[in-house]
Amino acid sequence: MWFVEKMKGFLLSPAATFRAVRGEALGDALVYFLVLLVFGALMAAASTSLFVFFMKHFPPPVMEQSAGVSTAILGGFVFMGMFISSLIVGILLIFITGLWLHLWVYVFGGRHGVSQTLKACMYAATPSLLFGWIPFIGIVFAFWAFILQIIGVRELHEISTGMAVAAVLVSLIVAAVLAVALILTLLPLPPTCPTCGV
Repeated sequence: MWFVEKMKGFLLSPAATFRAVRGEALGDALVYFLVLLVFGALMAAASTSLFVFFMKHFPPPVMEQSAGVSTAILGGFVFMGMFISSLIVGILLIFITGLWLHLWVYVFGGRHGVSQTLKACMYAATPSLLFGWIPFIGIVFAFWAFILQIIGVRELHEISTGMAVAAVLVSLIVAAVLAVALILTLLPLPPTCPTCGV
């Protein structure tokens, strides 16, 4: 399928599009993902740097022009930092989440290999990468990507909708529990009060 056809398909008719890419190589999905990742990173970096550029117009002024660094220069630094970090984090996350999800896909009956799970994650990111940078409504597209991930797991692994939902939900819930447990173990303990029991 052509790039634009894939993009439209995952947005408008995801089930049929996932079935159409079932035989594609992981490399095709990776190229698709990287192109959209670059677009999403550019748009996120541009919107963030524009916010910094216009900060001086906010009452009261957030930045003073006499501070030594103009908002244009600072905006440029913010743009480059946001763009590069978005690329690095996006690439790392897609593989980490894909491998983690595949563990649970396998538990719930998916037997078509880790590459199909990675493809499901890469293609399901379409709405987030295209529109997730839009302020305040990005969460809507994140939820849309979540639904696409379920559809992708179902179609690429040829399992039931219930098993696909279970695999995706359990992977998120367990990851959230582990993250909270890690944060709690890293938090400093409250100081003890030797006279409190007296």
